[in-house]
Amino acid sequence: SAAGRTRMVVPRSEATIFHGQEGTAFKEITDGSSNTVAIVNVVPDRAVIWPKPADWEVDLENPIEGLFDDKIKEAAFSRADGSTGVFQADEAAGRIKAMLTRAGGEIVP
Repeated sequence: SAAGRTRMVVPRSEATIFHGQEGTAFKEITDGSSNTVAIVNVVPDRAVIWPKPADWEVDLENPIEGLFDDKIKEAAFSRADGSTGVFQADEAAGRIKAMLTRAGGEIVP
């Protein structure tokens, strides 16, 4: 990324952990903290200025947009329980969407 920018952002949507001005209580993460993404690495053109509070406005209809491009085929992420993982570009968008939502009720393989 360019100097002063970071690609590590929080996914923001009405269905993610970061959905409003108030914090999300653990009891609201009914999918489980081990099944819910808290931070994700986006493509370089989605990088944000490091000290500026900016996020990735995720489109849950197309949850892979912003994660991958012609060169970027992996996206590292951290779950709400602190564990980490990597999404692969060829993964089903449904799995990625399921892991972005806090209370979607999906089964995450």
